[in-house]
Amino acid sequence: WLKAWAKNWALGTKDLNHVREHMGEQIAYYFAFLHFYLQALIPIAIIGVAAYFFLDDYSTSYSLLLCMWSITFIVAWKRQQASLAESWGVVGTSKVDRDRPEFVPESYVVDPVSGETVGHYPIWKRLFVHAFATGPLIVLFVFLIAIVTMAILTVEVYTTAVYDGPYKQFVALTPVLLYVLSLPLISTLYFQLSKYLTDLENNETKDSYTTSLTRKSFILTCLLTQLSLLLVGLLYIPLSDLIMQETVLLPLFRKWSSMHLHLEAGRNLLTPAFLQERVLYFSVTAQVVNQLVEVLLPVVLAWVQAHILIQDPSKPTAAEPIQSTRETEVAALAKEIEDALAMPVYDMYDDYAELANQFGILVMFSASWPLVGLACLINNFTELRTDAFKICKTVRRPIPDRTESIAPWSQMFAILSLLGTATTALLTALYSNWDPAKLASEQTLPQLGFLVLLLIAVEHTHVALSFLVSVGMDVVWGDMRALKERREKYTRISGRVEEIIVEYEGGEAAVDAKVDEVVAVVDEVFGTKMVGLRDVHVAKPRKALRKTKEGKISVLGFNETAEQVLMALGVYGDIGLSTEEAENRLLVYGPNG
Repeated sequence: WLKAWAKNWALGTKDLNHVREHMGEQIAYYFAFLHFYLQALIPIAIIGVAAYFFLDDYSTSYSLLLCMWSITFIVAWKRQQASLAESWGVVGTSKVDRDRPEFVPESYVVDPVSGETVGHYPIWKRLFVHAFATGPLIVLFVFLIAIVTMAILTVEVYTTAVYDGPYKQFVALTPVLLYVLSLPLISTLYFQLSKYLTDLENNETKDSYTTSLTRKSFILTCLLTQLSLLLVGLLYIPLSDLIMQETVLLPLFRKWSSMHLHLEAGRNLLTPAFLQERVLYFSVTAQVVNQLVEVLLPVVLAWVQAHILIQDPSKPTAAEPIQSTRETEVAALAKEIEDALAMPVYDMYDDYAELANQFGILVMFSASWPLVGLACLINNFTELRTDAFKICKTVRRPIPDRTESIAPWSQMFAILSLLGTATTALLTALYSNWDPAKLASEQTLPQLGFLVLLLIAVEHTHVALSFLVSVGMDVVWGDMRALKERREKYTRISGRVEEIIVEYEGGEAAVDAKVDEVVAVVDEVFGTKMVGLRDVHVAKPRKALRKTKEGKISVLGFNETAEQVLMALGVYGDIGLSTEEAENRLLVYGPNG
C-alpha cells in the first residue's frame, strides 16, 4: 500500500482497509483522520489564498469563514468516525476494555451483569488524586511556563527592538539560550510527574490510563506552542508601549538600561507584523523541520544501534561461510529480528499532538497570516506518506489494537475549535482597524469591556452553531442513530439468510462433509496437509494464512492453480459460498509447517 499511496493523490476505502488489515483499527483511524483533515483543508486553503491577496490583514470575512469551517470540520468528522466504526464492525469496543496488568484492586466484588468476581477500586480515591494532586500540578506548571515564556519574550523584545550596544548579533541569541536551558527541563519534569500521578490513579483499563495520560501531556505540549503566540497577540502587541516602559524599571535592567538600552517614550515596540512572523515560523519552518526529524532520526538511531552499539561476535564472517540452507534461513531470521528490535517503539501520541498543534495554530492565529491553511495542506499531503513510511520502515511494527474512535483526541480538537473561534474574534477585533501611528494602549484599553462581551457572545454562538450544523447534517444526510438501526437490521437479516442457506444445504454436518471433501482433493493435488477446518460454516467466517508447497505465503487468497481446482469441482456452488467466502475458511500448511 505504500507504493499505491505514492501514486495516488487521495486515499480510498480500499487503502484504509489495507491499513486496517495490516495494522489494526487504531492505526487505520489515524490515517482516516489525517486523510479526512487533508481533504477538509482544501476549501480553507483556497479561502486563505484569496484572503491573502484580496483582503486586508485580520479580515472579518476570513475570520467568519474560518470559524464556520472549524465547526463544520469537527461535526463532519464525528459523523465520519461513527460511519467507520459501523463499517469496520467496532461499535462498542470501547465498552469491552482491556484490563491493565498494573491495576491493584482494593477489594473484589461480583459483577451484576456477568456474575464474575472483579477487582474494585473506590472512585473517590481517584477523584482525590485529580483534585489535590493532578489539578494543582497542572496549575503550577501552567503558571511556571507562563512566567518563563514571558521572560523569554521580554528578553527577545529587548535584544531585538531596544538594545543597541556591542555584539548585538550575539546578544540576540539570549532568548534561544534561555529557551534551551528552561522549557525542555520543565517539560521533562512535567511528563515524569504526569506519568507518576497517572500511575497513582490506579486505572483499571489500558484505555482509561492512556486517555488520562494523554490529556495531561497535551496540556503542556499545547502550551509550549500556543502560549507564546497568545501572549504576543493578546498582551505584548496591544500594550507594547506600556510593558516595555514598566519592565525597564526592574532592578535587573536598571544598570543595563543606562548603558546600552535606548528606549523612547511613547513608541510602539511591536506591531501586528511581529505576530505574523511567529505564525509563519510555526506553520512553515517548524513543520518542515518536524518532518525531517520524524523520518530521518529513527533511521539514524536504528542504524547506530544495529551496527555500532550492538556487536555480536558470534555472527559469521566472510571467512566463515554458512554451509546449509537451514543455517542461512535461521541467520537471516535472526538478523531481521535484531534489526526490528533496534527500531524505536511507535508512539501515536506524537503524531496526533503534531496534528492538534497544527490545527490550533490554524484556527487560532491564521487570521494574522491566511496562508496557514495552504501550508498545512502541503505539509499534510507529505505527512500522510511520511507517516506511512515511518510506521512501515523506521519503527517497530505496532501491535494491532481495536478501537471505535480517535478518543480522546476528538474532544481535544473540539476544544481547540472553540478556543480558535474565541481567539480569532479577539485578534480580529483588535487589529482589523489597527493604526501603527497611534499608541497601542490607546487603541486597546478603551475596548476592554467590548472585548469581554465579545468573548462571551462568541463562545455561546460557537456552541449554538455546532448544534445547528449537527442537526443540519442529520437532516441532509440522515440521522446517525437511524443509520445504525438500519445497519443492525441489515445484519440481522443477513445472519438469518446465512442460517437458511446452511439449513437448505443439509445443515452444518453437510457443510463439514463438503469441506472434508475439498480437503482430501487439495491434499491429493498439492501434497499439503490441511488442518483447522472443523466448525466451518457460513455463519462463522474464518480468515486464515496459507503457506503453499512452494513456500509462498498468500493472505486471504489462493494461487491460481488451487483456485482452478476448487472451481472445477464446483465446490463454491455446492456449499453455497462465494469464492471469497470459501477462501476465508481454508487453512493450508505446506511441508515446512
